[in-house]
Amino acid sequence: MMELRTIDGKPFIATRQGKRETFLPPEQVIANAQQEVASASAIIASLRDQEQATRSRLESALLSLEPTSQHRLDLAAIQEEIKAHQRDADQARALIAEVDELLLHHSAEQIRREDAERIADVLKPFTQFLKGQSHVC
Repeated sequence: MMELRTIDGKPFIATRQGKRETFLPPEQVIANAQQEVASASAIIASLRDQEQATRSRLESALLSLEPTSQHRLDLAAIQEEIKAHQRDADQARALIAEVDELLLHHSAEQIRREDAERIADVLKPFTQFLKGQSHVC
């Protein structure tokens, strides 16, 4: 679970793993996730090349009436590995989106508080006047 905490006026992403809680700047969390996406994408590209080569070997085996079971097993294993790395990349993208959402919510809350303070300051003379007039009614 992730949440945004403010420490010394700066936002930090707090994550809990068991009893241990870690705090990282949002930029670091996003950079780590982007690195995971890039790494997974590079691995997927390499696996796609292997997948294409395996498909070619499978097609050649089919055309020459050779056994294809090993090629099919290899292809299935490559496809499962691609799916696993795609899930990793998707999870990293979801993490980035979650951090962005936390930051957006934090910024909106900060703006709301500042606006409320400004409005209270503007209305202070009127509020004091009305409090002074309550005995007239």
